[in-house]
Amino acid sequence: FLDILQGTLGFTFPGVSIPGLKEFLLNVRPSPKPGMEFFNMFWEEHFGCKLEFESQRAKDYEADDFNPVCTGSEDLRNTDSSYSDVSQVRISYNVYKAVYAVAHALHTFLNCDSAGPSGGLCEKHSSFSNGQFLQYLKMVNFTNQFDDKVYFDSNGEPVPLYDIINWQKDSKDKIRFIKVGTYDGSAPQREQLQIKKNTIVWTKGQLQVPVSQCSAPCPPGSRQATRQGEPKCCFDCLPCADGEISNQTGSTECTKCPEYFWSDKEKVKCVAGEEEFLSFYDTMGIILVALTLLGFLLTTIITIVFHSFRFTPIVKANNSEISFLLLLSLKLCFLCSLVFIGQPSWWTCRLRQAAFGISFVLCLSCLLVKTIVVLLAFRTNVPGSRGRKLFGTSQQRILIICATAPQ
Repeated sequence: FLDILQGTLGFTFPGVSIPGLKEFLLNVRPSPKPGMEFFNMFWEEHFGCKLEFESQRAKDYEADDFNPVCTGSEDLRNTDSSYSDVSQVRISYNVYKAVYAVAHALHTFLNCDSAGPSGGLCEKHSSFSNGQFLQYLKMVNFTNQFDDKVYFDSNGEPVPLYDIINWQKDSKDKIRFIKVGTYDGSAPQREQLQIKKNTIVWTKGQLQVPVSQCSAPCPPGSRQATRQGEPKCCFDCLPCADGEISNQTGSTECTKCPEYFWSDKEKVKCVAGEEEFLSFYDTMGIILVALTLLGFLLTTIITIVFHSFRFTPIVKANNSEISFLLLLSLKLCFLCSLVFIGQPSWWTCRLRQAAFGISFVLCLSCLLVKTIVVLLAFRTNVPGSRGRKLFGTSQQRILIICATAPQ
């Protein structure tokens, strides 16, 4: 049990060595007088004997063969006990101060300091009440031989005076109470508590103050997450999410960065967001521009060829109107790629999605119409069939408009 308490700090009453106390205690002897019962019991237990003047025990002594008779002249100097160890008395010192306080109060109450016909002797009072004497006791204020002030406050409480002790092990692995500081209620503010930190020995002989914690505080860039079913001081450290920071140790929440700002790699500060885009000068940008212009050029050449031979049976059979619209949508699809390259601007961000969506759907709509026309042509076995008439030029235009309009 004492090993567990090694390194404990505690308050205790001041310990002093009162001159003459040890000699007085060693000269006390057992006595049948009233008030000596406890001392007689201590004497018998300490020396393992029985006193003859104890009436009941004297009657039964002849039948007791275990303990000899105490002579009363046994010497306490030859024994080791807490009774004779008065090197640092604490409770007895409080009794010592209380007796002196009563003596000082009587000295003042009886006018022992007054000079007169009585020759400086104390006045004689036949009787006085406790209340009368109590008023003088409250006014006691003196400094004893150990330089300790003795007085009482307005509530009748004595000045708080304590020693701060540290439970330390000695070379024989025995616990010793070592004084490492004091508390004096009569001292000025900020000087009442005095501790010598370099004299304190903590648990397991450590000289550094032990840290009492379940989990170490989370470093910046993370937050504390309480473990379910465990005390609040037990937690895990979770890194902040992207776009959030924590710049203090032991943070419980991460702070979200403002708009257009981003968290750095350590998640401890917000930095301005960097614009990243595909430049015209990048290798990928140059390749895409080249392919876009090539596709646009080839589509333009095909458009010119179709326009030059627009009156030929082959162009007419392919529905020249839909063919030119398809070639136009292909050119627009190629050109839309250029809007996705370069630094974004207000109009490019709003134009590129809509322009590509409409152009691409227009291209697919033309392909759908041309596919339906070819399908109907191959399924018509009889010349002048109604299938071609039901899906004429007007119906083809309506289908293309209806497919492209939602975009």
